[in-house]
Parts: sequence; structure tokens; C-alpha cells
Amino acid sequence: MACYLKEEIGQVEKHLSLCDRCKEIVEVTKKIKEMEKELEELIHTTHVASINYEIWWVYNNKEDRSKYLNIMNKYSEFFSASIHAHFVAMLMALSKLYENRNNTVNINKFLISIRNKQFIDEVILVEVEQSLKNKKDLIEKICILRNNYFAHISNKLDYDEVLDKANIKYKNFRELIDLAYDLLKKISHAYNRGDVSPRRFSREDVLRLLNNLRGNIEDN
Repeated sequence: MACYLKEEIGQVEKHLSLCDRCKEIVEVTKKIKEMEKELEELIHTTHVASINYEIWWVYNNKEDRSKYLNIMNKYSEFFSASIHAHFVAMLMALSKLYENRNNTVNINKFLISIRNKQFIDEVILVEVEQSLKNKKDLIEKICILRNNYFAHISNKLDYDEVLDKANIKYKNFRELIDLAYDLLKKISHAYNRGDVSPRRFSREDVLRLLNNLRGNIEDN
């Protein structure tokens, strides 16, 4: 009888051990899915920032702007609103990526979560964290720009004046977009989740649109 009870207790303990292991696996799987979801959201936000920057930059860089200024003047209300909308969309996406809040999905929070859960190699994580620290001053300027100027931005905005006040250059926006792509690409590779390719096709779309508009005006 004693041997029988001992055997039964052993089976029960083995079963409980398996149940605990199953719970651990389920919990780890759940955390991985949460991390993957956040990673996908960060990649999407980076795409949003990149697409809007490319469109805004066509309108604002001297080389492209000089070619299409007559088109932009002819449809001034549309292009004024478009320039404003793409600038704000880019700025808000970058702020979302780099803000330091606990109640949103952002790169800082994501890295803390990865470190706590030890999901990727320490060497890669340290490299990513250092890359972020190297751009700390610029990231702070972007967040200040969003906080201080967003409420005052109008379609008549002089971007050079606003960026001069914030001590930000046009190229700095591209730097932060490229940084986000680089960080997320390294993390995605560490997760074995494939590549993260930049979205930069919007420039070609805008140029086609402007060329079509110019062609229509010349035909008429």
C-alpha cells in the first residue's frame, strides 16, 4: 500500500511539474508575441516618418523645389496644406518613436522591455542602446520641437525660422529616421524575424505627380 501511494504521489508530482513547465512556455510565448507586436508597430511608425519626410523634402529641397515652383504656385493652397501636413506627420511619428514614456510604444520602452526579458544577445543590445545615446541631444530637440511648436504651426509656417530656433537642420530628420531603421533592423535580425527595409518610394510618386501636373499645364 505504501509503495502504491508513493508511486501515485510521484505521478502527481510529475504531472504538476509538467503543468508548471507548460505554463512557463505559454507565458514566454505570450511575451514574445507582445514583443513582436511592438516591434511591428515601431517599424510601421518608422515607415510613416520616412514616407512623409520624403514627400516633404521634395517640396522643400532647393533642387526639386526650383523645378516645380510654378506648379506649386499655381496650386498654392493645396501644396501649402500638403507641406504642412507631411511635416507634422513626420514630426509626430519621430516623436512617437523617440519619446520616453511608459504608456506608449516607443524605442526606449521597447529596449527596456527587451533587457528585462533577456530576449536578445547582450552585445547587440548594448550596441543598440549606445547608438541611441549618441543621438540623445538631437532626440531631445525633436521632442522639444514637437512640444513647443506643434500647437503654433500654421500653413504659412516659415520652416527655416522654426528649425533655426530649435537648432535643427533638415538632414537631422533623415538621421533619426535612418537610426530607427538601423536599430529595428538589428533587433529584428536578433529575433530571426527578417529584414527591415526602408520605405522611400514616396519621393518617386511625388515627382511623377508633379511632372504630370507640369505636363498638363504645358499642354493647356
